[in-house]
Amino acid sequence: MKMKRLFCLILCLILALSLAACGPAPKDPTETVDNPFTQGTTTAPEESASPSQASSSPTASAGEIISPPSSAVFGLRGSATEIKPIEYNGEEATGYIYFGGDGWENLSAGFLLFVGGLPQPYRTEDEPEYAYLHTIHNVHPFEDPAYYEIHFIPVTGQEGESLDMQCVRLDWPGVYPSATFPDAGSKSSACVSTGGNLFYATPPAQELPKTTRRLVSQTVTTEKLVYAEQANLPTDGSLTVIYNMRLAESPDGFNTVFGITEDTQLHLHHEVYGSPQVQYRIVTFIDGQPVTTDPAEMPLIQFAQGEKVIVDQTISLQGFHDNAELVTVLVPVNNMTNPDGSFQPSNNIDAIAHTFILTSAAEKDEPFGSTDNG
Repeated sequence: MKMKRLFCLILCLILALSLAACGPAPKDPTETVDNPFTQGTTTAPEESASPSQASSSPTASAGEIISPPSSAVFGLRGSATEIKPIEYNGEEATGYIYFGGDGWENLSAGFLLFVGGLPQPYRTEDEPEYAYLHTIHNVHPFEDPAYYEIHFIPVTGQEGESLDMQCVRLDWPGVYPSATFPDAGSKSSACVSTGGNLFYATPPAQELPKTTRRLVSQTVTTEKLVYAEQANLPTDGSLTVIYNMRLAESPDGFNTVFGITEDTQLHLHHEVYGSPQVQYRIVTFIDGQPVTTDPAEMPLIQFAQGEKVIVDQTISLQGFHDNAELVTVLVPVNNMTNPDGSFQPSNNIDAIAHTFILTSAAEKDEPFGSTDNG
């Protein structure tokens, strides 16, 4: 009996020593515990920069162009805290490009603005010079949504009016896919209607940013719709527009056009038809600059029942070298306002954009990348 009791005492002593040897695991040096009754949390990384503090150069390499997924949203509004039109009261108007959702990481996004269907130059907090295209590099919102402040004096409008505004996003402006991806399908654009621009004063005439006039010629004609085109239109009276655009220098339909030189003249063919309630303008850009700034050369397109409007343009590439980006935008003019000028957000029709990459590289046998055509 004494032997059994002695054996039990020795066994208990061994167990006690083994438990004392284990002890608690070493702590992670980055772990902090504010309350001993709550779980430790790892120290947070440094806060990501807002878009206005983003770095100043693209990061994508050739063939690695990315675009945000459909869950990533953006827009333009007159307040950082509520959805409201941008107001012009005689001084610079202030607006906010906002980013929401997921997928903006490491994206470079450029933005074109339109007021009353006309290209609108603007400035940003980081880039004080007025320009038609500003690019936010390495977009990575530190909160949802994040805002990017812009300022502009409207190029058109009068006191008492409410003109439509549009915002077009271009992914990776000035960065081009590898020649192994001739369709450049991953280089996309997106458009949103942004609401009215309310005028409490008439903007003065202003000096526009210096651009190269590239519009050589333009004709506007109409044709009757064929049966297949007529069948594309809704019968319930909903607002619809169908915009087809062809570039003669790209007969195969690829988004990348090879063998371009400074002497090349581009021939653009636009066909548009849709609801007669909405007017449009066609605005063409080379490297973020409109090919013309004359409103008379961006005529209003008004549909007649059963007809389509055809616009043929010849564009000069004076000063071209290496690469350039051609963007055409069909901009609705009165989709956000009622006939009396009042704001009507339910009539929302977005702009439609087509993008082409122009390169001096011979087809599929030379790499091409970033450039600056000034």
